[in-house]
Amino acid sequence: MTLNPQGVRRSARELNSQAGSSTPAQYDFSLVPNCLTCIETGLQESVLEEVVGRAHWVASVAELIGLSHEAADRRAKKTGSFHGIHHDHAEAERLSFSFVSERAHTDDPIEGYMIRSKEGKYLQGFLWFTNFTTWTHFFRWDSLASKAELHGRAQRDGIKWDSDGTLSAELEAQPRHGDPNDQGVVWPRVAEIALVGALECGGFLVQLALEALEESMAYDFVVVQATESSAGFYDRMGFRRVGALAKYITSDVAPHQARTVAYRHWAYPDQDVSKMDSSIMMAIKLRAGQVVHRIMGEQGGILPNRHQFMERLPARGVLAGLPKAGSGRGSAA
Repeated sequence: MTLNPQGVRRSARELNSQAGSSTPAQYDFSLVPNCLTCIETGLQESVLEEVVGRAHWVASVAELIGLSHEAADRRAKKTGSFHGIHHDHAEAERLSFSFVSERAHTDDPIEGYMIRSKEGKYLQGFLWFTNFTTWTHFFRWDSLASKAELHGRAQRDGIKWDSDGTLSAELEAQPRHGDPNDQGVVWPRVAEIALVGALECGGFLVQLALEALEESMAYDFVVVQATESSAGFYDRMGFRRVGALAKYITSDVAPHQARTVAYRHWAYPDQDVSKMDSSIMMAIKLRAGQVVHRIMGEQGGILPNRHQFMERLPARGVLAGLPKAGSGRGSAA
């Protein structure tokens, strides 16, 4: 894994100072049409691109931010303030430049999809996935621990959760390796959907990613850090809330005195997380009949039919090993 020349995460401060280095989107996202998706036939007036490798994602950061902000604005106009998981008056969240840029420079591998309009090639959606990686000296999946903050709260939110602890126990049994102060603790059998932004095509993108990850056999689980406004969406896609615990060792606290708290994804191992909401972690088990094939289900799902929406294909990575259209291999769980 190569993160950057120093081999460690680049700080948000450093990346913010380089905010102008990413090529800005050359169009007004408020004029980009929503993506039209048909349950029976998939994308209608858009094209799909498989994107493998860091360079294209890094170069597209400003465009990804523009799209995600427009999607949040449209969602806010539709839903307004709502009762969220952490806040009684939640609003649709906006991705920051520093977060997207840091992930684009750090995630390894980094593979996924973009959807663009046929006319004008305007970005309408994107998703990338990677290996799940933690950045704390202590981490444990545990949905039933009181400090995981799922008891009572999960039932109130109406989001399905790992109420018997089975999913968290299976996740905790997965192998992991690495150093949180260097390149992170990598979970090689657990994929993470790192970022999603979409104008009405999020379901298409997530279903396609789950089908591809199932077919690849490279992973057994997929996790995602949901937001206040996206938790219900991931619930409908088959994910379940799962609890996790961690310790963050700040400079004024001895390691043996660090408290166990609910996990904050993507926080640094020495970060003060006392004013941060705990992360809304959700997970799904692959090849267990849990992936929802809502779009093109009667045709075997999106994956075996994806080439009809595409203009070019990658030559490497998890996606490259997937079957060609018409090969007879499906991805139904």
